[in-house]
Amino acid sequence: MKDQLKKNKQTNILIRLTIEEKKMIQHFAKSEGSSTTDYLLSLGLKKVIISNRIEYLNDLRNYNFEISKIGNNINQLAKHVNQARKLKTIDSGSINVFEILMKEYLKNLAQANLFLKKVYSCFSKSI
Repeated sequence: MKDQLKKNKQTNILIRLTIEEKKMIQHFAKSEGSSTTDYLLSLGLKKVIISNRIEYLNDLRNYNFEISKIGNNINQLAKHVNQARKLKTIDSGSINVFEILMKEYLKNLAQANLFLKKVYSCFSKSI
């Protein structure tokens, strides 16, 4: 069937690209196990819109940076709670609530980090 498809191809499309764009498309095609022609053809015929993967990677890096900033804020809160505990200026109920919330935050953070690593890995392999 592949030979039959090649025989029926009677025209071509010429596009202009930068060298970097061409390299990226060739790399994406190779990572999919396709020729550049087959890769572009399958994308065009399926009407799939390619998102800029580099932009996604930058978004992931920014997201990771924001998570780090949140972590710093939580560390400051923990420091203040510990100081208040030593000075006995905070009640034990508030401390318990804070500890429960901290455990939940750490659990969610671990899950988010695992997910981000998987997504980052997928996009990194494509570039």
